[in-house]
Amino acid sequence: MKGEINQEAIVSFLKLFGENVKKIRLQKNMTATELANKCGASIRKISRTEKGEYNFKISSILVLAKGLDVHINELLDFEGAERLKNIIWVD
Repeated sequence: MKGEINQEAIVSFLKLFGENVKKIRLQKNMTATELANKCGASIRKISRTEKGEYNFKISSILVLAKGLDVHINELLDFEGAERLKNIIWVD
């Protein structure tokens, strides 16, 4: 049975996730303000997300995907995600 959640892996995941959000946003030539408006979120929340400082709820991830006009899989498909999945639990 798995033990506690590896907090270091969570922090790494949030950082990589945020970098991926920013990459997708820039590929779509969107400003953070435009994304915030499309998502109904504050610019501060978008900025903190892109820096890996904000831990989104799953429902918020769906809103982000809609705001970026991408499938949710694209938000979660980034280099390092698979490795983090394997170390998320501390035995």
